[in-house]
Amino acid sequence: MHQIYSVMARVGSEKWILDTGASAHMTGMKSLLKDYKVATTTVTVSNGDILSAKGVGNISFKTEHGYVTFRGVLHVPGLDRNLISVPQLTSKGITIRMLKDKCVTSEKQGHVMTVKKSGSFYSINCYTAQVAVTKPHSAKVRYLL
Repeated sequence: MHQIYSVMARVGSEKWILDTGASAHMTGMKSLLKDYKVATTTVTVSNGDILSAKGVGNISFKTEHGYVTFRGVLHVPGLDRNLISVPQLTSKGITIRMLKDKCVTSEKQGHVMTVKKSGSFYSINCYTAQVAVTKPHSAKVRYLL
């Protein structure tokens, strides 16, 4: 018998929209968030509906210039879009330049990310990866090639 660790991995591309009206970064997908903590608050979305946030966490993803981490991302079940809050970015010293076909974000240390315009939205595909490792257990090893 061998000690086996079960590993599950999920790699995906998630679209995030830069939102000038969002008061916080938000997602409806709890599975994207790391360091998740239960927290309750409400948010009002653009159509006037009030949704309940159930928790908060962090998300890291790869952009063309390296990895970016957003902290304090609200988990809002039922939210059908992932939102990056412009007010939250600017409150942390991020400079945002809106151009005809893209939005460029930067800070004192340099470029953070470029967000391309898609239709009427500035959105970015963020590549995320989650890996979960379970406790070891004894099992026969089966090799799949």
